[in-house]
Amino acid sequence: MLHRWVLFVSVLMTSAAVAQPIEDQLTGQPASFVESALGEPSLVRPEAPAYLWLYESDMCALTIYLYEPPLGGEAVIDHMEARMRGDNSPPMGEGQVRECLMAMGADKKLAPPVAETSAVEAPLSEVPVTPAN
Repeated sequence: MLHRWVLFVSVLMTSAAVAQPIEDQLTGQPASFVESALGEPSLVRPEAPAYLWLYESDMCALTIYLYEPPLGGEAVIDHMEARMRGDNSPPMGEGQVRECLMAMGADKKLAPPVAETSAVEAPLSEVPVTPAN
């Protein structure tokens, strides 16, 4: 019985780690993907070799840094910075970038639902267990 419980907990822990933070889902994505998720930026500014895209909400301003790949093609997201609206302070930390993206509704457009696992739904008697030696 102990082996079944360990397997059940292991499957639950694995499924919880499936969902990526929203900022990780955007990093490395092409500009068109970002635009489909967040809409048109309020400001686009070329700063060679990067492009800065600015998005604003009531709560914050999000700057997305995009770079063109060395072999050409569509620019991709390198990193993001978030600031409170009307604030000239240094950029907020990683958690605040996530909050800013959520304030803009990106979490609803990008984040996949956490997948349910068959072990959670199936009775433990149906989960195959290999006896310990």
